[in-house]
Amino acid sequence: ISLMVDADGGLISLNPQTGEIKALIGGFDYQTSKWNRALQARRQMGSIFKPIVYAAALQAGANFAHTEIDEPIEVIFQGQSWKPRNSTREYGGEMSYAKALSFSNNIITIKALINAGCKNVAKLAEKFQLPGPINPYPSIALGCIDTTLSEAVGAFNVFANHGVYVEPHYLKWIKDEWGTKIMQFRPKQIRVIESQISDQVAKVLGIGLKRFLRKNGKVNFQSEGIGKTGTTNDSRTCWFVGSTPELTTGLYLGCDDNSALGKYIYPVRTIFPIWLDIYEQLTPSEQKFNYDSNLKPIKIDWNTGQPSNNTDEDTVEILV
Repeated sequence: ISLMVDADGGLISLNPQTGEIKALIGGFDYQTSKWNRALQARRQMGSIFKPIVYAAALQAGANFAHTEIDEPIEVIFQGQSWKPRNSTREYGGEMSYAKALSFSNNIITIKALINAGCKNVAKLAEKFQLPGPINPYPSIALGCIDTTLSEAVGAFNVFANHGVYVEPHYLKWIKDEWGTKIMQFRPKQIRVIESQISDQVAKVLGIGLKRFLRKNGKVNFQSEGIGKTGTTNDSRTCWFVGSTPELTTGLYLGCDDNSALGKYIYPVRTIFPIWLDIYEQLTPSEQKFNYDSNLKPIKIDWNTGQPSNNTDEDTVEILV
């Protein structure tokens, strides 16, 4: 893959429980540009917003075994017609919410938003501390919301932290010249969703990460993980945000003028390998997520949503 444009980007890694930023990269070369893309650049979220849509659907009573039909649709909103499509321009028929989120299907996500209610999704997104007011339009299902990388990582981290938002921060305290603490930073901490909801979403986000690892030939990744890719129109921004129990990291690639990166530029081939390279250098002491004890694992056929004990790739484990 070769980029025919001057692309740049940013990276933030933080502690999932405390929000303490462990690494921050604001661009490729500070001497060339002092613009901090991790904290200042605002980019459209694209598909990294979709987990929030499914969290709202679960709050409305669904679970990841629920199925919808992936098909051409027309949405009439305030007298305007919208005919969204999948990025592949193909449709897969019946599929579960689990498969739809894992493969970032657009049509099923829009149906999930409609089932949950546009206003409910918009209100929930603001609870995730995404910049509002967020208009309750059907298009928000596809991430038509501008955020900084810091805001996007903070929102995704809710799923790694059992439903609790913690404010990303890089300052713990300040001492005076005599060593006395004159300021102690206390990050914002908010329960956004119940852990039973967040942990169901996290479990499905782990399915996608395993597939990305297999594509990169990494079948023995040393820690359980969750992750989500995102690509905006014309590949203007490529996102990946992923977590292990000890670290949440988000990256984006894009041009500062928001021009298109080019054809066939996707996160799995561009920035996910960067995320993976970082995590392969780590030696985790905690390798498994602890899910809400009220949830139980079940195996389903992720096309029909029906219980399944098969061992083929259509059988996945979710929490209910």
